[in-house]
Amino acid sequence: MKKFLTGFNSVFVGLNILAKDRSVLMVALLPLAVNVIVAATVAVLGFKYVPDWVEKVKKLTVHDSPGFWDSILSVPLEFLTWITFIGLLFFVTYIVAMILASPLNGLLAEKALQYMGVVQPKPFSFLQWLATSARMVWISLIKSILFAGIGVLVFFVSFVPVLGIFSSIVVLLIISFDGADYSFEVLQFNLIQRLTLFRENWPYFLGAATVIGLTLMVPILNFVLFPAIVVGQADLVRRILNN
Repeated sequence: MKKFLTGFNSVFVGLNILAKDRSVLMVALLPLAVNVIVAATVAVLGFKYVPDWVEKVKKLTVHDSPGFWDSILSVPLEFLTWITFIGLLFFVTYIVAMILASPLNGLLAEKALQYMGVVQPKPFSFLQWLATSARMVWISLIKSILFAGIGVLVFFVSFVPVLGIFSSIVVLLIISFDGADYSFEVLQFNLIQRLTLFRENWPYFLGAATVIGLTLMVPILNFVLFPAIVVGQADLVRRILNN
């Protein structure tokens, strides 16, 4: 339970660090700007088409001359369709923001780990930053393909009530892992090391995933808070390594 609560508190730790250290905050404003622009763009374009998508699904599932049961089931079906498409929009927004902001999130994780004393500050090298940024974008592209596959699976599974809840937990754990992955990259962990640390310390990440899930209840809030998630996950990785 202690590990879960530590993970749950990680976002608040991230916010506290951003409030205390101006240098970390200034770096955090860069991915924050990207996240807000991407979220606003997808929201405007997406919600323009969602009503049409919902109507098409309704026409496919409800008869032209609906009977008693069709009329009863049409309302919850329409509601579920709206929720599913909104979730899909969120997932697309997350994927796009993850790719575009990945170099900046990597820089933020490095700055946070320097603030915590996990890594030592070093002189800024543009060429090294460019190489690191290119690697982060490449990794994000690979993750986006993986996440997109999971997203498609979750989209269909979400129509099954019990499995829908389980699939939502899986998505939140993926977001939690992604927040920590920037710190793993700074620490130069290989894939096996990352997955092993995640598997052996899953209660921490489940706690972080839970508070991330709560932020999803307020539109756009998750994207605004993602820099704090990255910083908080950096502190979470530090705690795990110290243990």
